[in-house]
Amino acid sequence: MDPTPSLVSLLSQSWTKNENQVFLIEAATGKSYTYNQFFLDALCFSHYLNTTFHNANVILISGRNNYRFCVFLLGTMLSGKTLMPINPEENPKTLSVLTAMISKSYLLLKESEQLELEKLRIDYFNEKMTPHVNPELIYIPTSATTGLSKIVIQSEVAIVSNYLSLITHHKLNSKKTIGTPLPLFHVNALHFSFLATLVSGGKLVLFDDFDLKKLFESTQKYGINILSIIPSILNSIIRNSQTLSQYKLDSLEYFVSAAAPLSIQTSKDVLEIYNKKVIQGYGLSEAVNFSTTLPTNLTSKEYASLMINSKFPSIGISLSCNNLKIVRENGSECQESEEGEILIKGKNLMNGYLNTNEDSFSNEGYFPTGDLGYYKNFKSIQFYFISGRKKEIAKINGESVALREIDEFFYQFKKISNDCFVTSFENDYRGEELALICQFQKSDDIKILFENLQATIEKLDLNRAPRVILFSHKELIRTPSGKAKRWHFKQQFAEYKEIRFFKKIYLKVI
Repeated sequence: MDPTPSLVSLLSQSWTKNENQVFLIEAATGKSYTYNQFFLDALCFSHYLNTTFHNANVILISGRNNYRFCVFLLGTMLSGKTLMPINPEENPKTLSVLTAMISKSYLLLKESEQLELEKLRIDYFNEKMTPHVNPELIYIPTSATTGLSKIVIQSEVAIVSNYLSLITHHKLNSKKTIGTPLPLFHVNALHFSFLATLVSGGKLVLFDDFDLKKLFESTQKYGINILSIIPSILNSIIRNSQTLSQYKLDSLEYFVSAAAPLSIQTSKDVLEIYNKKVIQGYGLSEAVNFSTTLPTNLTSKEYASLMINSKFPSIGISLSCNNLKIVRENGSECQESEEGEILIKGKNLMNGYLNTNEDSFSNEGYFPTGDLGYYKNFKSIQFYFISGRKKEIAKINGESVALREIDEFFYQFKKISNDCFVTSFENDYRGEELALICQFQKSDDIKILFENLQATIEKLDLNRAPRVILFSHKELIRTPSGKAKRWHFKQQFAEYKEIRFFKKIYLKVI
């Protein structure tokens, strides 16, 4: 097996080849920054960290999508210290739990802090500094498969092997332009949109929010080839297709979607309305980012077979940096189309969880993801499909019900345009019952939406029919990366534990 090249060597090559080319455009301001300017600013920030905070081993960087945040991220990686990107809106209690896990000295910096990059440049050029990286390059906070906060240790080798696989798969080069509104403090945007673009010599158009008009306007203006987003944004794009029809998407080759499962209906609608494919990927922080992704060169017939005319949209094929297998509960491998747990093995796997003795790998070096899925042989290649999570199986009146399947059922109805998904809660009479969690914007929408949902629920059999509908207005029902906050609202259903449900559907608004 060939050795993985170092991050510094790859970045140096990219800097040399693309020195005067534009690397980053801020969609909000229209400002552009060349590779030369970006690398110099990142090295200056790296120098600042080493001279001002010499004893800090871990740098927690909090920020939003802009040029300065990118400078802080790369500068930390090149300083020999460990980077830990943080959501600027992270709950203080969660942040306290995470920092308590770090046994080394650490420093929390915010991108918004008044650091003058011009001043840093002057200081940097007065001294010499050689960039180098820490073997434990990045710490990523995650809830892992247990729901408890953990910190994933991503090594330089794991990170580089992953984004090199992505560069090859998507054929990224100096002529490609990627756009994303996804937050850089999450692995999807950090590794794919940011680092893969930087190493491949491409151009990154960075959005600071989910403004759909700005997204389409910038795609047209800057010739974006790949838009990396999430299913909830795709659904918004579908709902607002008439408003967005004024923009031309001639440059756009396809959407990339990850972080949360894509529905069959969403794949179908994007193709019908925009004539664009959605390249779905799958991965987790424990394997850096993507582990599988759909091939980009599928014919229309092949795409329809895998993404529209199947039970679930395919998450594609295994990337070259890792192998996947699907196993039964006893550890034996599943046959084609047989559901089991997805396991991952490869150079992109994490070193482990920070400061824990937990053995996260099997004897053969595979990581159990907690995700359920299956594979199908398509033209002699194994294509993978996600069917749910081990923890997302409800036991209702003795029957196992996959929450993902119920989600898919609701997504197919165009009358239900609001974002929603199901969860389960304890019930004294039937073990568990289902609840539907739905986002709404205006109170006036609730009546008609509740009626539409009731009519839809009547189409389901008793063990698959949600008995409570929870409408949330004040609180978002998904994380910034698009994952369903399925268990976050658990306490909202405590009052229904002792209720014996018949046909009535209960309504609750928070």
